[in-house]
Amino acid sequence: MTGTRTDATTGEPGRPATDGHVVVGYDGSWHSRPALACAAQEATSRGLGLTLLSVVPAGRDPEPEPVAGSPGTSAHREEWERASAAAGIAAAKVRDLVPGLPVAVELVLDVDAARLREHLSRCRLLVVGDRGRQGARAFLLGSTSRQLVRAAHCPVLVVPEQTSAKREPGTEHELGVPHPGAVMVGLGNGPEAEQALRLAADEALRRGRPLHVLRSYAGAPGQHRSHRVELAWAAVHEQLRVVRLEAGLQVTVILTADPPTEALLHHGRLADLVVVGSRGPIALARLAADSVSRALLDSASWPVLVVPR
Repeated sequence: MTGTRTDATTGEPGRPATDGHVVVGYDGSWHSRPALACAAQEATSRGLGLTLLSVVPAGRDPEPEPVAGSPGTSAHREEWERASAAAGIAAAKVRDLVPGLPVAVELVLDVDAARLREHLSRCRLLVVGDRGRQGARAFLLGSTSRQLVRAAHCPVLVVPEQTSAKREPGTEHELGVPHPGAVMVGLGNGPEAEQALRLAADEALRRGRPLHVLRSYAGAPGQHRSHRVELAWAAVHEQLRVVRLEAGLQVTVILTADPPTEALLHHGRLADLVVVGSRGPIALARLAADSVSRALLDSASWPVLVVPR
């Protein structure tokens, strides 16, 4: 079963509309609307096209398709047409709000994993929404979003339904003071930290924001706080040296004794974006329950960018 494109893009002939685009998971529900608005902004700021990608349920009794590119049964066709109409209306609204932005609509059946992977193989950024701030956010992604994140190998931006208002900092922290509107990246010891730092720096430069690098020394070796701080600072310094950030980027290092998740939730409330790394392909629905990325997605009320290794 293949997808259908309802609007041409500037991609090469024969390639998916997602090639070099920002892709947003859209299923017509109000849960996916904040993600659509955010994706349009991201595409515009990056100078890329936008693709609305809907995963259409195939139904319980799939039949062989009589015509390539369309559902086989009447129930499938009805669901396909509903999804196509909803995405088409949304795409038209985006075109009206952002004239000149290339916008395409792609539909694919949820049983067609190969086609879904093809659509996501060359996208630059995947944007998905969630369903509320309570409970396990990674398991409460909308139906389209859940299918998309399982197939994605690109960075995934998770957009909450409602972003909480930024609050002024009330206290100074151990090393470094966060400023409202920054891009924050949480760094650990894993191999994914370098890629997360690179992408966070790129985001800060593109947005014209300072970069905040946060590292927790909770549980670090050493009996004295001064020794743990010294080791944490040395680790961050080495990561910054390897990545070689742009000279004009304003960087603040925040070292904290709080556990990583608590520190990101506390400091991240002031940030425009929080960036975290993930080991392996992005599959938010299968993130380990004890991972920092998963815990952050469970509780954060601001956009979180998850970066694969």
